[in-house]
Amino acid sequence: MIYNYYKRKEKYFKILDILRGDLLTDSEIKSVKANVKKMNEYHFFNLLNDLIYYKSIHNLTIKELSCFFITEQKVSYENYLLPFMDSFDDNKHVYETYLSLNFRNELENIVDYLINTKEYPKSTLRTKLLYLKDCIYNNNFLMIECAKESFISYCDNIENSNENSTKISFSLEVIGTLNEYENELNSIIKKINKKIDSLNTVIPKRGNYLVDLDNELLKDLYSLLEKNMFIDQNKTTQNQFIQVLKSNWEDHNSIIHLEMDNRQFYTFISKMDEYLGFKISIPSIEFAENIENKNGKIKANSIYSSKSGKIIPPKRETEIDYIVKKIKSKV
Repeated sequence: MIYNYYKRKEKYFKILDILRGDLLTDSEIKSVKANVKKMNEYHFFNLLNDLIYYKSIHNLTIKELSCFFITEQKVSYENYLLPFMDSFDDNKHVYETYLSLNFRNELENIVDYLINTKEYPKSTLRTKLLYLKDCIYNNNFLMIECAKESFISYCDNIENSNENSTKISFSLEVIGTLNEYENELNSIIKKINKKIDSLNTVIPKRGNYLVDLDNELLKDLYSLLEKNMFIDQNKTTQNQFIQVLKSNWEDHNSIIHLEMDNRQFYTFISKMDEYLGFKISIPSIEFAENIENKNGKIKANSIYSSKSGKIIPPKRETEIDYIVKKIKSKV
């Protein structure tokens, strides 16, 4: 179910090829819009970002963007007159326009199914929910942020642009619509968290980060973190550091205390994946509660929020990069 949600279909690339063409006809726009509407949220935002990459927002027309953002109307009644009342006329209400996202709502249905299903053992269900939560942060939120940053950048540069005011207004509405959808996605994450918390009350906390790096390399990593003051050696010994990364969580009470803020921590975890080839899931860290940073216990939402929309790199990123590359050179 989760795998199929994130798997790209052949039709995706066919639609992208049409959108990459020049001077789309009205019939092509109509066809693309209909096919986009059948896409789930993840493929919708991937297609939008791919289109922005190939054409850039400056070259995209409102007609092309309307394949993704539908202008709709709602009635706004004046003088608190309600729609079911008989004593109102056309002068008492106005029509307001707003943008909606042209995709098929599928993610919340998947979450609701997992939350209510009796199909899986509780431990398996918890694992699936943790995995889905990680996918949402690393895919859905990331795609939304990429799209939003593109529109924000476009609007920020309008002073040096000859774009018409209609497209600028449209883009500002898009940014607002994307912000609203981010709030909806955060509500979905809260539902997942609530279910995971309920499972934690009846299931022992079991698991492992599956770090297969040699112990000597982990000792070197600890030493480099200590030398650069990225770890609190008074609270975390070298043995505890290795124990957290390699042992089963239920077999120890050790905690890694890192001297990093949320953005530095995300950078560190990402570079461990990029250079050393193993991925430590941030939702799993939140679940295990055995790695902390300057903000205390790791909260996935806080970690991902800290990096979103930030152009300036985190403080001391070069040093974090050096540490992980140094370990990579010894592998």
